[in-house]
Amino acid sequence: MRNYRMMDIEKDFEKTLDLFLEVFTAEPWNDKWESREHAKDYLMDFVNTPGFLGFIAEEDDKIIGASFGHVTRFWIGKQYLINEFFISGNLQGKGYGTQLVDFIKQHCLKENYKYILLNTDRETPAEFFYKKLGFEERSDEIFFYLSIE
Repeated sequence: MRNYRMMDIEKDFEKTLDLFLEVFTAEPWNDKWESREHAKDYLMDFVNTPGFLGFIAEEDDKIIGASFGHVTRFWIGKQYLINEFFISGNLQGKGYGTQLVDFIKQHCLKENYKYILLNTDRETPAEFFYKKLGFEERSDEIFFYLSIE
């Protein structure tokens, strides 16, 4: 049975971490985490952020997707910033991600949040997935970074 719910860190974190590593070390992402502990620290940084809000997709009590994010406050009101969103690789394209976003959207509407925000890489399945769901690209903002190596 398919279910979407708020994340319970005590109950869900380790299984969610396993899924995160499974998804993001595979194509098209090919992340190279130093260790499981390194990835755990990365996700725990989100969990420990004020306003953390996580969501879970599960089927038959097995976690198949998740969203790690947090609520931010801006002059227009509260918004949900998705830091990481992932669905099991073998289940992508089958509606699970869409349904998880719908669940998140319903929660955000109920809480009167103004936006759901995220960023992702261009020319990846994720870009096309979010556009299909109605997410819009901001043309008036630029994502900058500075390499300090």
